[in-house]
Amino acid sequence: MCSRDHSGTRVQASPTEAEKFFKQGVALGEAAKWDEAAVSLRAAVMADPTYNAWCYLGLAEDKNAGKYCEASLEPHMRCFQRTPTDIGAHINLAGVLLHVRRDVDGAERLLRSALELDPGSPNAHGHLSELLEQERGDLDGAIAEMEGFLRCGGIPGFDGEAKLVWLKEKKTKADGEAKLASLKEKTKTNHNEVRAYLVSLRDNKAKAHHADVRRSCHRAPSPHVQGCFVSFRFVLLCFVSFIRSSSCPGSCRCFRRGGSPICAGISRRGRKSVQEGGRARR
Repeated sequence: MCSRDHSGTRVQASPTEAEKFFKQGVALGEAAKWDEAAVSLRAAVMADPTYNAWCYLGLAEDKNAGKYCEASLEPHMRCFQRTPTDIGAHINLAGVLLHVRRDVDGAERLLRSALELDPGSPNAHGHLSELLEQERGDLDGAIAEMEGFLRCGGIPGFDGEAKLVWLKEKKTKADGEAKLASLKEKTKTNHNEVRAYLVSLRDNKAKAHHADVRRSCHRAPSPHVQGCFVSFRFVLLCFVSFIRSSSCPGSCRCFRRGGSPICAGISRRGRKSVQEGGRARR
C-alpha cells in the first residue's frame, strides 16, 4: 500500500505497519509526549486510512495544542463517521465544533445524541451543562444537567457539587436582577401614567375655570348688585344737588339732559356773575 507521511514523502506501508505506528503513538501518549504521539498516529492513518486510529489522533492533536484545535477536526470527524455509536466520538466532535467552529447548534445536537445513546454518561451531562450555561444562558437546563452529572457518579477530579451550588446561586442572582428590572420598568410605566393623568386633570380643570369665567362675564348682575348701583346713583345725585344749591350760581349749567351731571364748568357769563356777586358781598 502506497501513502504519504506528514512531510508529504511517499512511503510504502501495510496494515501491520499501521498497527505498529498506532501502538507507538499510544505509548508516546501515555508518556505525555503528545507531539511525537501525533506524528506516529498520523503515520498510522496514512498507512491505512481504514485503521481505527483517528480517535487517538484527534486526542493527540488536542493534547498537543492544549485545547480543541483545527488540526483535530478531521480526525474527530473521521472517528465519528466510523463509529457513530461511540459516546466519546460524539463528545470530542462536539467539543471541536463548539470551541473551534463556534457551531453551538451542532455541538448541542451531538451531546443530546450522546445522552440518547447512554443516559448515564456523566461526561455528556457535564459538557451539555457547560454549553447551556455559557452559550445558551439556560441556567435551569444547566442545573438539571449538572444534577444528572452527579447522579451518574461524576468524574474524578471535578467537584460537581460545588459547581451545582454555584449554578444555583447564579440562578438566584439572575432571577433577582430580572425581577428588579421588571419592577423598575413597571414603576416607570406607572409613573408615566400618573404624570399623564395629572396633566390631563390640570388641563381639564383649567378648561372648566375658563368656561366659568366666560359664563360669569356674560351673566346679568344679581338683584343685590343692581340695588347697590341704584343706591349709589341716588347718593351721587343728592350730593350733586347739594353742591348746586349751596355754591352754584343760577346761570351754572351743571345739569343738562334730565339732570345728568356733566360738570363742563361755568359758562363765561356765569363766571362773570359769580365775580360780581363776590364784590357785592365784600
